Amino acid sequence: MLTIIKTAETVAAININAAPIVAAPVVAEQNPTFEAGKTYWTRSVCDSDCIFKISVERRTAKTLITTQGKRLKVYAGYDGAEYVMPHGRYSMAAIISADKVLIA
Repeated sequence: MLTIIKTAETVAAININAAPIVAAPVVAEQNPTFEAGKTYWTRSVCDSDCIFKISVERRTAKTLITTQGKRLKVYAGYDGAEYVMPHGRYSMAAIISADKVLIA
């Protein structure tokens, strides 16, 4: 059963049989991106003691170049963060995400 409630600010249809819905305010959050001059890291899938690091020298919209001169394609992750695969695309390849910045 729907009941229509009219107020000065809004007109809303409310289902009186359902639990109230509480909406959190929308916060504009910026997705993590790779930036020149920063170092990023990840752990190996096979050995958690092995840590892979890349340092970004410069970047374009779709690629980045490491300080070692390697050009890597930048992908967009499902969570919005960018990521690269420095050793290629295979099942156990390391994936370095832009949200893992190395703080020295």
